[in-house]
Amino acid sequence: MKDYIKQHRQERDRLLGMVYVEREGLQKARGYLKNDLIKIITGPRRAGKSIFALMMLKHTNFAYVNFDDEALKSVLQIGNYDDLWGVLDEVYPDNRYILFDEIQNLKDWELFVNKSHRRGRNLILTGSNAKLLSGEWATALTGRTIEFEVWPFSFSEYLLVKKGGTVLDYLQTGGFPEVVTKSLEAREYAQGLVNSILIKDITTRHNINRQQLLLDLNQYLSTQFTCDISYSNLAKIFGLSSANTIQKYVGYLQNPYLYFLLDRFHFKTKMRITSSKKLYLIDTAFAPLGISADTGKLLENAVFLSLLKVGFEPNRDQFYFKTKNGKEIDFVIKKNHQIAALLQVCLQLENPKTLAREVSALHEAGRELNCQRKIIITQEIQKNLSEVSEIEIIKANDWLLNPSVK
Repeated sequence: MKDYIKQHRQERDRLLGMVYVEREGLQKARGYLKNDLIKIITGPRRAGKSIFALMMLKHTNFAYVNFDDEALKSVLQIGNYDDLWGVLDEVYPDNRYILFDEIQNLKDWELFVNKSHRRGRNLILTGSNAKLLSGEWATALTGRTIEFEVWPFSFSEYLLVKKGGTVLDYLQTGGFPEVVTKSLEAREYAQGLVNSILIKDITTRHNINRQQLLLDLNQYLSTQFTCDISYSNLAKIFGLSSANTIQKYVGYLQNPYLYFLLDRFHFKTKMRITSSKKLYLIDTAFAPLGISADTGKLLENAVFLSLLKVGFEPNRDQFYFKTKNGKEIDFVIKKNHQIAALLQVCLQLENPKTLAREVSALHEAGRELNCQRKIIITQEIQKNLSEVSEIEIIKANDWLLNPSVK
């Protein structure tokens, strides 16, 4: 075990010696270091969680263990978890903090973490599972944790690397740090990442016995971003008699942050839960070739992510909506238990019919939901938009740099 921990120290030191983009929220996270709460950093794989944690701890004396290391996991058994502490204290003398990377890979990790916290260890954890803090066991950590979310680069972070870059560039490239900083081919990178997640984070972890269904479902869902889906329709498409299996498999794909499902807003909770969902990707790099040419869909997905990254949680703070006449509103934003804004995303508004359709939907939804603030996010603002009353027209570039709902 000691040899593996020594290797992790070498890995830590190498990573600390590199230069990184200053991530949003990093200064705030550093302010919690002296707090004895368990710091949990969540988000998708390769979004920069480990680097965020390392930058958070830079200039402190901390130990580092990477539980993505299969060799270490092979020698760690539940019964000898306590032995790990002796090794850590030997390899990292007088450590003040402990960083456990990809903690969900450690069997019964919550028991180990809880015990370690009770012994006074100051813990920082990273995990690539959306349900890391859910489940029956999570009650054991209630009130003892604070969570930070790290996503692929926002447009602002993207521009720190790609000075002079455009929204269209960002939509095509996506925000995975390695893709942006190393100018990698986005979709080739994304496909490799998806394959790894499907095998490592889903098939192996959940002992999937219908692997082909999982693969086919993922391939289909990747073509449906920004579209409505329902479990019953998906069951029909895949020839299943029950929607329960589909719902379970979609859940497997959501857990490692491949997809988000957005509920249709309704004042009655039951109606929200049973409504069809809108599907969004964690990053526009996951859009399949061909469909990635639809810049309007990519922009809508990017607006969804921009809301997510500033704290508007899906199905709590943001929803989609359909009026009584079936007109769709891309995003209904709630703030302080009130509907704060209605957002439409439309790439081009030059066509008068397109403009009239978007404006009509917003006004209709505004009346039904009693919401005064109505926004259209578009690529460029043309002269004819000056005649639109009671609606804010915001350029996509400006919105993505400052996604604000007052």
